[in-house]
Amino acid sequence: AKLLETLPEFMVPQAFVTMESLPLTPNGKLDRRRLPEPSAASSTTEHRAPRTETEKVLCALFAEVTNNTQVGLDDNFFAIGGHSLLAIRLISQLRQMHGLELVLRDLFLHPTPEALAPHLNQVKATPAPSIIAGAGRRKRNKTDS
Repeated sequence: AKLLETLPEFMVPQAFVTMESLPLTPNGKLDRRRLPEPSAASSTTEHRAPRTETEKVLCALFAEVTNNTQVGLDDNFFAIGGHSLLAIRLISQLRQMHGLELVLRDLFLHPTPEALAPHLNQVKATPAPSIIAGAGRRKRNKTDS
């Protein structure tokens, strides 16, 4: 909780593992394969189901994009496997399915469905750009033959 006073939420570790020493390779580098996984028991947050339609949409999209079966209101997008590329995919799906224009920064500032839902409710839906026949084509002059 103290770290949240000075760091953005996405920079605060979700779990800490106490170790006597770090496992090293024969070359003296960190052996990431031998690092222990944080225990699920260390998580103190209880699953809270979405209440509003916006929260339901966000929980479903978080689950789909991060390949999780269940996402609750307090699940941080980046803690459940999300990263910047998946965040772009999530934002793209929100735009395509609901016409909502978010920027990547919004997800970093509001990484949980509960935090993002009120922000989404303030974002105005924007219509998809229309496709105009011939847009982008160069007009030929008589001298271009």
